[in-house]
Amino acid sequence: MILDVEKHPLIDSILSVVSQTYMDSCSLSNHAFSTDSPSSKLLYAKELQDYKPAVRKFYSDIQALPPVTDEKLFSSLPSTENMQLHRDAALYDLAVYANNYCYQIDDALQRNNCEELSKKFATVISYLQLYLIPNATT
Repeated sequence: MILDVEKHPLIDSILSVVSQTYMDSCSLSNHAFSTDSPSSKLLYAKELQDYKPAVRKFYSDIQALPPVTDEKLFSSLPSTENMQLHRDAALYDLAVYANNYCYQIDDALQRNNCEELSKKFATVISYLQLYLIPNATT
């Protein structure tokens, strides 16, 4: 799913049907439906066939587009000011993740005979807990 949030099991199963249907509708392969097919697949079997011509045209139109130049690609990227903010947020999220799973990460490093890396990781975690993540609970 796009968002990694806690959801009720019923909502999760509904979203799974929707996401699988979306993926199936964007596929060019033929779906062989039978009485053994899951009900979630059979629910939209007829509609999936209706989308095939549109999906084929979409992929054909994309294939017919001229190649993207480097200049156009780089002009579509965000500015460096925004990239700095995104980078800082990503690094902070990575730090929080490393802090939350520090015991498991350290255990994996130890099991793989990476003692030196384990020591460096412990130093980084100590720094993170002291300066970056003040309310760290490990």
